[in-house]
Amino acid sequence: MPLEGLGAPLHDGEVRIVCAPVASAATLPSAWLDAGEQQRWHAYRFAADRQRHHAAHALKRWVIGAVLGASPQRLAFAADARGKPRLVDAALHFNLSHSGAWVSLALRRDAEVGVDVEQAREPAIPLPWPAIRHPEEPDLTDSASFLKAWTLKEAVSKCCGQGLALDFSRLRLEQTQRSIDCYDDARRHWHAWHARLDASTHLALASDAAWRRLRWWRLSPAGEPRWAECQTVWAAPR
Repeated sequence: MPLEGLGAPLHDGEVRIVCAPVASAATLPSAWLDAGEQQRWHAYRFAADRQRHHAAHALKRWVIGAVLGASPQRLAFAADARGKPRLVDAALHFNLSHSGAWVSLALRRDAEVGVDVEQAREPAIPLPWPAIRHPEEPDLTDSASFLKAWTLKEAVSKCCGQGLALDFSRLRLEQTQRSIDCYDDARRHWHAWHARLDASTHLALASDAAWRRLRWWRLSPAGEPRWAECQTVWAAPR
């Protein structure tokens, strides 16, 4: 299937995000997965978890292979010292996330990226705002605001490789015209972005350097994979 510009060279300062319904991405060949990915796939007890794992890693191989001009099954991955997945040849940075019906992939050549997708869960449970709210952030209590803040801060934690070991209450979010700035108590700074994939699903991106161009693609929700939308979210003036 044509990749609608996704296979073009990835330039410095450019970020690409690919979002796919799990059901669509899961139609990509499972033979692309390497032995370790296959082993983890079969280790899941529930079929839904196996499907999300398959969808995420097949999508990762398909898109990265297209960008690098490489066969999906020949790509080699490893974990860095922090446990964050990376390409063995370090040709570009990437990050994966999946939740509910969606899987997302972020790519950048010249800086680290983190991506998080979160689908609201029912029934609603009490929201642990004190665990994630910075003292200088507004005291909001609605679920949509909580999920927006959570996905942004988790994207930051994945970008820096700390995951949930990072204390979210030490991260302060500030909305800007171009993106969302995030700072921690150690004066580290990340650039972030947030969107809604559907009424109940939040998407967030974070990078440790400002981008000049941010584009995202979404796969059709039904049938074989096909592109439903390609959007340039932000591009620097020429």
